[in-house]
Amino acid sequence: HGEIWFLNSCSLQPEKEEDLLSELQGFPWRVCGVAETWRAEAEEEYETESGHLFIGSGGVSGQRGVACLVHMHWKERVVSWKAISDRLLRVDFRFGDVRLRLLVVYMPTQAQSLDEVVDLYRQMGLELAAARRSGWEVVIIGDFNAVVGTRQSEEEQDWHGGFSLNQRRNDRGILMASWAEAQDLRIWNTFFEKDEKQMATH
Repeated sequence: HGEIWFLNSCSLQPEKEEDLLSELQGFPWRVCGVAETWRAEAEEEYETESGHLFIGSGGVSGQRGVACLVHMHWKERVVSWKAISDRLLRVDFRFGDVRLRLLVVYMPTQAQSLDEVVDLYRQMGLELAAARRSGWEVVIIGDFNAVVGTRQSEEEQDWHGGFSLNQRRNDRGILMASWAEAQDLRIWNTFFEKDEKQMATH
């Protein structure tokens, strides 16, 4: 969705927030998920100088951390949030009769063990199942540190839109693809064409 954005900041200290928000001006953003905030606070919620809402889930200074910046025009739509870990944040929105649950995730890199990756997928699966039982629409944004690559068969067309950088699927991409298919999710950035300057993990 054009109003929901995501980026990896490699550190988002308070003094850098307004710089990021200035960069977002001119784009139709309403929510921007952020990974690698590197903030020590386990839970944060406050209004930025420019009137937007910052919600953070951290825990270790200089490592990991995720956050959600909510535009001033949407901040009244936030009904609740939960800092699940320094890799997973949940934010709930209400738009009339529509309830939207947003998960912001930062997956372990290749330097971390596969067990850590599997455990985070397990946590997301629990969040997704609980949301669906309660009638919430769910969007997951984040840095999955995975390469899904090209569509490998027509059977994948339900969740893979066919666009990629023609990269081969790596082992974390195989896991991501299997999980998305099992959870009946679409990997949205395979549904529109991008140039190489706009892509890293996909």
